[in-house]
Amino acid sequence: MRIDTWDSVFVRARRRDVHPWLADLGGWHRWWPGLQARTLGGSPRATADTRAPWATAHNPVPWATAHICAPWATAHTSTLSVVLQPPGGRRRPQRYSVRLATVRPDLGVKLHYRGDLNGEAEFYYLDEPGGCVVHYLVHAQAGPHAPLPRLVADHRAAARSGLNALKDRLEAGREAGAEPDPALLADQRLAIAEFRARVAAAERRRVTPTPPEAR
Repeated sequence: MRIDTWDSVFVRARRRDVHPWLADLGGWHRWWPGLQARTLGGSPRATADTRAPWATAHNPVPWATAHICAPWATAHTSTLSVVLQPPGGRRRPQRYSVRLATVRPDLGVKLHYRGDLNGEAEFYYLDEPGGCVVHYLVHAQAGPHAPLPRLVADHRAAARSGLNALKDRLEAGREAGAEPDPALLADQRLAIAEFRARVAAAERRRVTPTPPEAR
């Protein structure tokens, strides 16, 4: 069974705020509801409360500094054994290993899945006015012991639960309808300027003739 699915969520945060939470596989269980994981060769890690231990109703994590507060933000775990429980009812859990294949700083991560899912997945982030959109893509085959026929629907429901939990973490302390953070807008202006500079440099190289002595 071929699996091609995707989901996305808008987060009022910078890409640099989002990236550490997804690039560190070892920290996923701390914020992803229904996810249990252990580092291969390590001890099991149960799902934590959906709020950070230092974030309470009276002391929410400021959205712009959440990635700095995360104690696991710099510890990248390359491979996990994962049990992912789909939300809602008594759905069969999905089991697979997740290997961190590629890390693109502040742009996304690529993953390899083996088990109930065999293939590739990717999280990547695109700027939008006032924040960024976190995209999740899966291109895989169902494993021989996969929980058919609801494999795709259950996986997407679990992924949506994780994306919403990530959004809640990063937007903690932000009031609905509030103006974008100035640091976010400054980051986006810088990214646009750098992109335009690269385009202009490529255009100059294209139209500048090669000197005869260099041929």
